[in-house]
Amino acid sequence: MATMPTAGIIDGDGHVLEPATLWLDYLEPAMRERAIRVTKNDAGLEVLEIDGAPFTRLSAGSLALLGAMGDETARPGPDRLYMETMPFGAGDPAQRLQWLDQQGIERLVDLVEVASHLPVLIVEFLAGFTEALRHHFLRVEQLARTLYFP
Repeated sequence: MATMPTAGIIDGDGHVLEPATLWLDYLEPAMRERAIRVTKNDAGLEVLEIDGAPFTRLSAGSLALLGAMGDETARPGPDRLYMETMPFGAGDPAQRLQWLDQQGIERLVDLVEVASHLPVLIVEFLAGFTEALRHHFLRVEQLARTLYFP
């Protein structure tokens, strides 16, 4: 993939995909038995399970399509797994730094600030993810000042 042609690019739409074990890793121990988790159904397709039951509002196998933006050939299947099909840098801060450098992106909008309405454990995950990228972040209010008061 070619790098951006201009220096000073700010990424305001970088997607982070949570690890499949997010809820097991960050939820209080007393609640982990009921945690959201990724399991497989009888057909071998990944499904979200909530409180021990399949989440029926998300089709079996479609979880692994979350990172397939732009790939019109992507289809659910037992061989397509969420954690194995994540785009480079979507769930790993070290990879994200490499990707930013490859693309010529100098700054990111602060995900934790934007995501402050999310459940605490997701914010904790994002905080850990963004801590590794802290020198690349531009807080939302800094972005506004940069755009409107150069």
